Parts: sequence; C-alpha cells; structure tokens
Amino acid sequence: MSDTDSVVLSKSLPEGLVGDNLGKIKLEYKIKKAIFIRKKLYCILTSDDQVIIKASGIDSSKLSFDLFIDLLKGKSVEVERINFKLGWKNLTVNVEKSKIIVKGLASQVKTLESLNANLNLNKKD
Repeated sequence: MSDTDSVVLSKSLPEGLVGDNLGKIKLEYKIKKAIFIRKKLYCILTSDDQVIIKASGIDSSKLSFDLFIDLLKGKSVEVERINFKLGWKNLTVNVEKSKIIVKGLASQVKTLESLNANLNLNKKD
C-alpha cells in the first residue's frame, strides 16, 4: 500500500532504474519497518531511524510509531483533531477541538507473521 504517487517495495530495484533523472524512480527512503493502516494513514521507520508519519485529517504530531503498533494489533485509538468552522454570515472563523476514534485492524489482519516473518514490532530498532 502507498500514496498515489509512490510505491513501497520489499526488495531493491536494479540500480539502472533508480535515480533523479527523468524516467528514473527516485528513492525517497530505505525503510527498516513500516505500518500501513489504510490509505494516507501510515508510519515508516527509515534505515537512519527517522520516523515518518502520514495521517490525512489527523495532526501527525499526535501520533507515534507505538500508536501504529496498537492500531495494527486491533486497538482503537482516540486522537484530538482541530476543526475550523467558517461563519460566512459574520465572516468569522471558530477553532474547535474534537476527538476522533481511529479504528484498529484486528479483523483485517490474519496474523502479524503473515506481514513479515522477521518483523519485530515491539521496538523501533
């Protein structure tokens, strides 16, 4: 799973296909671990231990690698979100905080081992 303009592969591409030139595929990150919950909601741990979180509609600074592990294990997580309400009549903008529930994947994942036999999700090492 990936965004619409990217792809995550389990194996390296041949060197001749990768590069910054037109017609080549740009290598953004070498991934150590990644958890994809759904479209536009994923967490990547790069080979240099950088955590990259993408979360459409949710402030990604409120999320962590450990939270994605909980989601993968089927736990639902409550996250705060900021909404902007426009008052067109008075030309006002109200900022409101709300909480949303991000549902875990327990029913959709058969086993963690089916994702990767060597995956150790308990640590970011």
